[in-house]
Amino acid sequence: MSNTIVHLPSAFNVAKMRRHITSIGVPVVCKKNKASCLNSTNKKVKSLFENRIGSPFSVNAVAFNPTISTLTDDEPVSMGLEHVLASNPTSLCKTKVVCTLGPKSRSVEVLEDLLRAGMSVARFNFSHGSHEYHQETLNNLRRAMDNTKIMCAVMLDTKGPEIRTGMLKNGPVQIIAGNEVTLTTDYSVKADSNTIAISYKKLAEDLKPGGQILCADGSIVMEVLSTDPQAGTVRVRCLNTAILGERKNVNLPGVIVDLPTLTDKDIDDFRNWAIPNEIDFIAASFVRKGSDITTIRKILGEHGRSIRIISKVENQEGVQNFEEILKETDAVMVARGD
Repeated sequence: MSNTIVHLPSAFNVAKMRRHITSIGVPVVCKKNKASCLNSTNKKVKSLFENRIGSPFSVNAVAFNPTISTLTDDEPVSMGLEHVLASNPTSLCKTKVVCTLGPKSRSVEVLEDLLRAGMSVARFNFSHGSHEYHQETLNNLRRAMDNTKIMCAVMLDTKGPEIRTGMLKNGPVQIIAGNEVTLTTDYSVKADSNTIAISYKKLAEDLKPGGQILCADGSIVMEVLSTDPQAGTVRVRCLNTAILGERKNVNLPGVIVDLPTLTDKDIDDFRNWAIPNEIDFIAASFVRKGSDITTIRKILGEHGRSIRIISKVENQEGVQNFEEILKETDAVMVARGD
């Protein structure tokens, strides 16, 4: 069995040629100015160029005749990442890619692959992990950048003043549409099908009957029936059927929550990790007004003045104050989940 190789000038758009070849069902591998049509014959590829594109043919005003040669079985053809990159050079991409680094993507080898694939920004999620954990990942990233000679920005995504459900009593809780559940601000309570703990202390004070509560990226919707501020409880009706896991995010549409812009943890993360490591971006969670950005800049101070701030607009208050946020921030992120 042989592999047919089409030799092309470097100016030719290999990705476009690959789409033409694969459109007739011929597997293809592209690298630089060569395209390997696996398990194909010279005749089939020659016919493709003559009938589908024309011979000679022109792409982007570059006219030429392709030449065709054949590889023998003992000449290996790689199907690795380098061939994917060859048809889409990362140096020419205008769209930037932010990659969240996790347990399976923090080794030097994987980070090198991500850099070659076009990772522009590495996101460090500080909702999880210690400074030591993130430092190890950052050290690996900088080693990978040194090995590949590809630069990548570093982003610290803050935990922020988030609201979450609590721990579970006996594993995931089945939420059934139509059932009534009690929400409590006693965060030591472990959830079951009757009671769920919420981390926001003013939940019963700020919610009103008829309001809604969204949990787990909006996959669970609850309607407020009644509140008891003294007991710190809220009675709700579940509007859909779903499974609730531990420590899921909670959003209160239309409610101006009484939470600080930055937690003590966020400030510690800035001073003892972001600034010493001279990172590039801070993605500030749950930005609700322009003054939130001013507060962050004051905390970063002179030593962190080069760090750019990305405001994450994650609730209705942030949307309402978007214009003033835009005046203060360096960039905006629309958070998917919240």
